[in-house]
Amino acid sequence: MKTGFTIALMLIIAALPGASHAEIPRTIAMQGILTNATGVPKPDGSYNVTFRLYDALSGGSLLWTETNKPVSVSGARGLFTTSLGAPTAFGALAFNVPYFVEIQVSGEAAPMAPRVSLQAVPYALSAGAANLTLPFTGSASVAAPGAALSVTDTDSGTAISGVGKLGNGVYGLSGTSAGLTPAIGLGFGVKGDSANGFGVVGQSYSGWGIYGQQGSSSGYSPPYVAGIWGDSSANVGVMGTSAANAGLAGYSTGWNGVIGYSQAAGQAGVAGVSNGAGAGNGIYGRSDNGGAGAYGISANGTGVVGVSNVGAGVYGESLSNGLGTGNNGVSGVAHVSGRAGLFGQNDAPGAYGIYGSAQGAASIGVVGTASGDSSSKGVYGSTLGGVGVWGTGDSTGAIGIHGQNSVRAYGELGTYLNGASAGILGFTPSAAGGSAYGIWGIAENRLANAAGRFDGDVLVYGAVRSDDLVVSGYKHFKIDDPLDPANKYLVHSCAEGPDALNIYSGNIITDADGKAVVRLPAYFEAENKDYRYQLTIVEDGDSVGFAQAKVSRKVKGNRFEIRTDVPNVQVSWQVMGVRNDAYIQAHPEEVEQDKGADRGHYLRPELFGKPESMRIGYRAAPPPRS
Repeated sequence: MKTGFTIALMLIIAALPGASHAEIPRTIAMQGILTNATGVPKPDGSYNVTFRLYDALSGGSLLWTETNKPVSVSGARGLFTTSLGAPTAFGALAFNVPYFVEIQVSGEAAPMAPRVSLQAVPYALSAGAANLTLPFTGSASVAAPGAALSVTDTDSGTAISGVGKLGNGVYGLSGTSAGLTPAIGLGFGVKGDSANGFGVVGQSYSGWGIYGQQGSSSGYSPPYVAGIWGDSSANVGVMGTSAANAGLAGYSTGWNGVIGYSQAAGQAGVAGVSNGAGAGNGIYGRSDNGGAGAYGISANGTGVVGVSNVGAGVYGESLSNGLGTGNNGVSGVAHVSGRAGLFGQNDAPGAYGIYGSAQGAASIGVVGTASGDSSSKGVYGSTLGGVGVWGTGDSTGAIGIHGQNSVRAYGELGTYLNGASAGILGFTPSAAGGSAYGIWGIAENRLANAAGRFDGDVLVYGAVRSDDLVVSGYKHFKIDDPLDPANKYLVHSCAEGPDALNIYSGNIITDADGKAVVRLPAYFEAENKDYRYQLTIVEDGDSVGFAQAKVSRKVKGNRFEIRTDVPNVQVSWQVMGVRNDAYIQAHPEEVEQDKGADRGHYLRPELFGKPESMRIGYRAAPPPRS
């Protein structure tokens, strides 16, 4: 029936063997939550409640009543605790048949419906043969196999509820004590200790086998039901410790042994910490049948994160010695577009996002394979201060990083972050001789493929050599044809010459006196020398006479003057200067150069009928890696 109040109940009574039936307190502890009709907890305060016992769920005989019993609500959650049977005693009422509690809050026209059924625990009031009493401070034992105390809940309530404010709510011991001493905490909700069996076993066919809560609830409901659920709003939900074996072990024949969830930003669903004196593993995963030792999956974040202050954040080792397939120390696979199979990031200067070392002949430091679409990455490295991907080959024929392109995929993909960071860094040691390259791209089919591609700006900083940027063919610009951009390209070649020339040009109109002053950039004289001038008279119509123009004053103060023989004439002007900045002075252009160590070889040997092996810098491409 409709009422202005709702009471959620938990009836509690402790029953232990070891004393006579006459010593049993004739009271029943009751705890519940007082709410309004919409389920909102009532404010803290005192409320009068009437409790009645009947022998039927509806109708029946009234056996006992306690009228307007003061109930104190506290904790800002509507929680109250009271005791039935005091001060109004149950008398000779025998608890050997079903009883039902009727509850009515003062001010309500009718009691709550339906009545609440008393369960098995309160009936221990009449279990004289079991020698029960409260409170119990002695000891008890059972010689035959079985439990010293067995309580069965035939409904959906709690069979035994234990609350310990500083100590253990319920303590279970099997065999002899294993000597377990917890490292933290003041006590346990449930503590199980066993030298050779299970300290605590919880089994459920539809809910949680064991539920443990530390402090207040986190308010989180996991999407899966598991054997153990530990919940806490501020601390650790479940913690396992061990002096020799696994502190917490999960085993499953059909799915995952351990699943960890975290809703906090930057926090791990499963965290493993090793801080012993020797080398230990925070999380250790092993697979003996072809599966993954440690497997992490994420819908939109990181599957596995490894952090170490001294050693490896994530360490993978394979002992298969090359036999069979799948013998990778660490294997990363990405099935989502734009995600990395293996992602390494390091925010510290001089450190590595991913570090690969190859110590055997023809071995590889890092291998990355991308088999997805054009957004997939074989190896992806990101760093804010160190190296995104670093590969080292420590022996002859070894490759620090090997990138292989099979079908429009990328061997390495670098990402520009900020400042002067590099997506891919190629380095030539100072001791390298001959033709050494920081980055070397090879296109085996030069007519169809390209040795390199840059989708963005390219910066070239020269060094001591004068060939800062060398092109043995044309230097083009290539754009979409403005007249047919969808179907054609427009290609222009660059002007070339033995001098490094800067070109400045413009249009100007002389005044009524036939004079005009051309102002050049403020840096013109600092940047250029050996100026060359060109003037052209421009008319919109074909006049009868011809106007003439000359440079009346050469460049001085970053300006020069033009004069025409008639006034108000448009002059198209051009000035060229030979570069004279600090770099060109330190590295003057050498137009004809001896090939030196490259004598007898060609930039484009095929144009002279020579084999490819006579190309300068020729080196056979590395064989494909499986």
